[in-house]
Amino acid sequence: MPQSYTATQTFNREIGKQILVLRCAAPEMECVIVPDLGFNVISWTYGGKELIGYDREALVQPGLTGCPMLFPFPNRVRDAAYAFGGKQYRQVKNGRDIVLHGLVWDEPFQSKLTTGDDCARAQGFVAFDNPHLLEGYPFPCILTLRCELNSTGLSISYHVQNAGTATMPFGFAIHPYFIRVDGEATQVQIPAATRYETTPDLLPTEVLLPTAGTRYNLSSPTPASGQEFDDVFCELSGPCAILHPQSKLRVTLNATPDFQHVVYYSTATLPRFFCVENQTCSTNAINISQRCKTSNLLTLAPGKTHSGRVDMVVTAL
Repeated sequence: MPQSYTATQTFNREIGKQILVLRCAAPEMECVIVPDLGFNVISWTYGGKELIGYDREALVQPGLTGCPMLFPFPNRVRDAAYAFGGKQYRQVKNGRDIVLHGLVWDEPFQSKLTTGDDCARAQGFVAFDNPHLLEGYPFPCILTLRCELNSTGLSISYHVQNAGTATMPFGFAIHPYFIRVDGEATQVQIPAATRYETTPDLLPTEVLLPTAGTRYNLSSPTPASGQEFDDVFCELSGPCAILHPQSKLRVTLNATPDFQHVVYYSTATLPRFFCVENQTCSTNAINISQRCKTSNLLTLAPGKTHSGRVDMVVTAL
């Protein structure tokens, strides 16, 4: 019988980059990754339907689209400044303040491909071992990402190794741009008891607000269109999900326990997309962790490692 899984590397003329392509024969799936743009999963299709997609113009800028990976601090850092261990730092890159989305989403990753009887896998890593990255995050470390296509769907895992001599603070998030496969019929489900109060510039305060009785109660399937959201949800009672009732598909986001937050982003300016972002910590956790117990800023001692995973499992509705 022919191999059920394949993993290949090729050049994509549309975006002018090398891409990694993972394929599964049954069920029919394909995953496309751009290692030179932060190991971005720019496309994921199931049964011919694209579940995660990208905007070409945004990608080649480069800008956020597809499924960027956010590290060392997911989403926003107030004024690109943070403190840890009694020292003050600035999150900068190439001499420029970085307020949003961390430092690796546009970085080139070294990568390799493997296949087996039960999966196709792409693995990539980037090392914080040079002034280019250490300028804004002076904690030597190695971030390894792995994307795996298997019979249940797509899995994205991360592994952090502290290669320095000091304890490092960090967080990790995926930022998938899900497609409204069924248009206005597509639904989202985020079983969160609370969300963070936010400032006008979308930074969370230390205050948690109940979702019950408000438009932020997404515990039951809710249309993934029509309302603006850019909010950090907390105190999850189960996994998030995306439902496409007309296509009879459900995508469940099963995450390891370190992913304690979810950002839901939906806007009329991106009618094709919406984002359900599993995050280990809250946005701006590096600056509120001392006052906010739920922020879940992670730390790692020298020589230690930490791993986590999000499994995007497809089932029939």
